Amino acid sequence: NETTRNLIGNCLYWLASNPDLYAAVRADRGLLSVLIEESLRLDSPVQILVREAVRPTDVPGERLETGDRVVLGIASANRDETVYPEPDDFRLDRPRPRDHLAFGAGPHICPGAALARTETMAVLEQMCDQVAAFRLADDFVPQPNPVFWAAGHRSLPCLMEPAEA
Repeated sequence: NETTRNLIGNCLYWLASNPDLYAAVRADRGLLSVLIEESLRLDSPVQILVREAVRPTDVPGERLETGDRVVLGIASANRDETVYPEPDDFRLDRPRPRDHLAFGAGPHICPGAALARTETMAVLEQMCDQVAAFRLADDFVPQPNPVFWAAGHRSLPCLMEPAEA
């Protein structure tokens, strides 16, 4: 629940912050899935993953023994400049939009990933159908989610212009 809510809120934040981006995805709904992936990459709803070593192994500069725990920084990995040109920019033209770690990877990938994408797509499609334009409220002050492992907004006040019926 919290992670999907943050994903939806983060997507809406990017759209409300950039009216041209909203106009582009409203005109070309095929961009919505790319928008979701880029939002996941830049603002992963889950910021860290904890893993446990199942056997002794070396990672650069450290020796891990069986049972040692490692905290992985998803936000850092998803902004790796050796993987993503202009890693801090929101771009819909990345060659492999799903090439991020927002849902983890491998056998531990989030089992709710498909549901989160589907729910977010449903919200964004409804927004595009019912809202002609929207932007952040003039008095908007970012207040991050107070949960240390999550990225999202406590609230997202926006001004909306309804679409014509």
